[in-house]
Amino acid sequence: MKKNGDKKNNKTGFGLYAAIAVAGIAVAVAAAYFSYHTVKDALVESESESLKSLAETGASSLKEEFEEKENLILSIYGDDFSSEEDFEAALDKIFCDKAFYTRNDYEHLPYWNGEQCRRAVQEPQSVISGPTVYRYGGYYVFYMTKAISIAGEIAGVLQFEWNLNSVFNQSETLSGLEINNDGYCYVKNSAGMTVMSEDGADREFPDISKPEAQSQPGEAEVTSYWSYTVENGVPVRKNELAAVASVEIGDEIFSVYVVEDYGLLVKPIERLSFCLSMLGAVIFVWILVSIRFYMKSVKRESELRVSLKYEEELSKAGERLAKQDEVLRVYNRDKELTSLWGALAHEFNNQMTPILIYAELFKNNKAVSELMPEETEELYLAAEHCSTLSRQMLEFSRAGRAERKKVKFNASEEVRLSLKMVEKLVPSNIEFKYFVSKRDFYVLGQVGMLSQIIINLSNNAIRAMKDKDEGLLEITFGRSKDRDDFVTLIVEDNGTGIDYEIQRHIFEPFFTTKPPKEGSGIGLTVVARLLQENGGYIDAFSEPGKGSRFTAGLPCY
Repeated sequence: MKKNGDKKNNKTGFGLYAAIAVAGIAVAVAAAYFSYHTVKDALVESESESLKSLAETGASSLKEEFEEKENLILSIYGDDFSSEEDFEAALDKIFCDKAFYTRNDYEHLPYWNGEQCRRAVQEPQSVISGPTVYRYGGYYVFYMTKAISIAGEIAGVLQFEWNLNSVFNQSETLSGLEINNDGYCYVKNSAGMTVMSEDGADREFPDISKPEAQSQPGEAEVTSYWSYTVENGVPVRKNELAAVASVEIGDEIFSVYVVEDYGLLVKPIERLSFCLSMLGAVIFVWILVSIRFYMKSVKRESELRVSLKYEEELSKAGERLAKQDEVLRVYNRDKELTSLWGALAHEFNNQMTPILIYAELFKNNKAVSELMPEETEELYLAAEHCSTLSRQMLEFSRAGRAERKKVKFNASEEVRLSLKMVEKLVPSNIEFKYFVSKRDFYVLGQVGMLSQIIINLSNNAIRAMKDKDEGLLEITFGRSKDRDDFVTLIVEDNGTGIDYEIQRHIFEPFFTTKPPKEGSGIGLTVVARLLQENGGYIDAFSEPGKGSRFTAGLPCY
């Protein structure tokens, strides 16, 4: 019974999958059909605009061609000839078939011919253009008629016959059009006859849906139609896309047709649509098969998930323990650093007390202050800054995180005073350059912190250039180029630089590459903390052997 039930379920499942597959294939074919028509319409519209442009260009070129011929006739035959000899000498200046008729001659010409001659006599200063006439040689000619004046009187009329096939072939714009998909160009007159074409053949087809020549000049129009041609004696039905633009020349209206094979235009899209339909059907069937296998694997995966869940929970518990250990390690390290900061601050304060006392005595001593006024003032300011620094370090060690009193102070003035102290530190082998903006910038922070930052960075730069014959220390202070609300301090040197592996550790406490007696490894740490606590930042860039550049930024108050 169970086997029969399984077979029944399998049949039901197979039928369901088959129905879904058929529906999916139908949807894929419908989507491909819709996409085909959408892309085809867009392509036909784009190609139609191109054909319209070519047709309008051809019509404009044809008009310019005949206007040039009219201007040529007027330039040669527009003035009065002094004698018949002068007129006969001018007959060879235009290379085309022509005929001269006196009044008695053109009165006996056919109706249209005589009418054009009489119009030319009535309008002696104009060229009468038209009509178009078929020649038994299998071509059309376009007439132009001009009255001829000799010795002040109308002697007759001169008619020019322009072979339209020659005009078409000599025009690079018409015969040289680059048209896609076996395209070609031809010209019809107002009677709907093909008067110009590349091979001279008539382009008349029996299909009534073929567009007629435009009766009035205007913007080019595009249409598709069915035509019939004869190939190897067999009529062939062909779908074509044509653009037509008309132009009026004298009494005649010429319509320029630019035609290409519509079937060749859309053939690549039809092939692509068919391939996409087949590909979509194949992909859909493949998806169904994949779903079938996926459903079978779901059950096996669910069993694996149960076993993996316990292992995942153990792994997460281990990660949480590791994070807690890391937090505890950081806490212990910060605790040790805080204690060390307190010891350093206390010792530093003890050492600075006599220095500050003597500096104040020198300042108040009239003889010393008159002998060295600048040095005495700078010594006192430096001692006062150091005393302030020792108090800040002591507060930091007590609170764990210093809650330092912030005031608004003139950062530009503090930088200028600090640069004077740096000048005293720079040895003779190092050239010292600096630029401080003339504008005063104010920041919110601790007085003396900029001086501490400059002294720390300058000392590091000087140590990096101690063995260099031509060292260069540059300090720049002013508005940030990247942010208008920040001021920037740049300290740059051409010293030994910092190795790439070491650069990521330079702001860590007690990290130093100097000998034990030359550095403690807390200078850059202090600089970074001072800037961070006041909303600033510091960036370091260094190339080994070429030098280093430290850029510190602080927000303007």
